[in-house]
Amino acid sequence: MVTRKSKIKKELEQLKPKELIKLAKIRNIKIPPKWKKSLMIELLELNVSRSDIKKLFPKADTPYEALIKGQKFEQKVKEWFEKKGYKCTARKKKKSRDGIIAEFDIIGSKVITGFLRDRKEWIFVECKNIEKVTPTEWHKFLGKYTTFRKKHKDEKVTGWLCTTGTFHENVKREKSQYKNIKLKRFSI
Repeated sequence: MVTRKSKIKKELEQLKPKELIKLAKIRNIKIPPKWKKSLMIELLELNVSRSDIKKLFPKADTPYEALIKGQKFEQKVKEWFEKKGYKCTARKKKKSRDGIIAEFDIIGSKVITGFLRDRKEWIFVECKNIEKVTPTEWHKFLGKYTTFRKKHKDEKVTGWLCTTGTFHENVKREKSQYKNIKLKRFSI
């Protein structure tokens, strides 16, 4: 018998164990400290709702607060990539031939030393400090990534879509078609 995963379970699987424990506390559910993530998900799937999960991702009170939280998130992501050896630039604005200005959250590169020659490897990172990355956000990211990729067609470019929230199931499904794009969750 084939069973389909519930939408709640798909979202719970994206959460880290400490977030699952926090969610359990919201619902006054006690989880034994040594439980594996899969057991926590099994229990919570039956006892939490989408609105409970939303409580893990509080919205900013003001636009200014949202801006500050977004910048802190971008800084955290930038530092994560710098620890991996990339030289990064944040909030880069590029003007196309058509005069359209696009903002790239983080662009980074590093030189990979090879046997015969060195090569440059690029990262293109979009940061979304939102509760859930929707297919609309995903398609905007793909457009920006494709534009960046065209300028570096002879070099390796990996696209990263990072969020503090979760990814819509359609985003995760579509992502599987792109081997050079990664999805990553961060907690602040």
